Amino acid sequence: MNALEGIAPVTGLAGMKVWLKDWAELMKARLSLLVLLTTLVGLYCGSGGQLELWRTVFTLLGTSLVAAAAAALNEWIERDLDAKMIRTAQRPLPMGRISPDEALVALNTLVGAVPGAIPPLIGFVAGRGNLGLEGWALFSILFLWQIPHFLAIAWRHREDYRRAGFRMLPCHDEQGRVTGLVALVYCLALLAASIWPVYLQSAGLGYAVGAVVLGGAFAFLAGSFAWKPSLVSARNLFLGSIAYLPILLILLVVDRK
Repeated sequence: MNALEGIAPVTGLAGMKVWLKDWAELMKARLSLLVLLTTLVGLYCGSGGQLELWRTVFTLLGTSLVAAAAAALNEWIERDLDAKMIRTAQRPLPMGRISPDEALVALNTLVGAVPGAIPPLIGFVAGRGNLGLEGWALFSILFLWQIPHFLAIAWRHREDYRRAGFRMLPCHDEQGRVTGLVALVYCLALLAASIWPVYLQSAGLGYAVGAVVLGGAFAFLAGSFAWKPSLVSARNLFLGSIAYLPILLILLVVDRK
């Protein structure tokens, strides 16, 4: 059978818009913007605040291609599970708007799923030319941030994940207290990691104060979720995670030594 059999052909401007929207969703374009932001921060820190045009362009281009490929491969691998979940059933692959073969061949990647904490390290190495403690500090921040961010999502949609057969903590924690406590532990670890750039003398007092305030607020939201798990407290933790990261990175860039 042809890989594209059963897939509606792209015709006209309206069809092209739908096609572009489906591929943007497959590649998680909005999430990729956050990936590029963290990469740019790493590049800025690694280059000592001196961004070179072409190095910046090629670093961001390469990172965006890897991130898009990883997202597409992840959806290709989990397409059958996604079809069982209300949250993900409308994605292009489960709905059949993009065929599995088309998704795999168009954006195949040899590196597999790239962890979300890698982009700032990529940017830092591109700017500095070597791995440094500051690069690993950025990696640690991104790594630790992802845990409470994801736990908030997973607990809110635990029924969907259970239905699809995923095995993860929120699926077996109906009350949500354990999930909340784990999120709180990682938020506290994140608070400590966020001060690392100050210890390395790559960020100033303004960043330090901001990092403590942001980290404390993020930990408070995680603690509130652990104390009284609910869809509201989980949503607040998720929204807090969305606000935390860009503000912290902006402070790091603005108050960089």
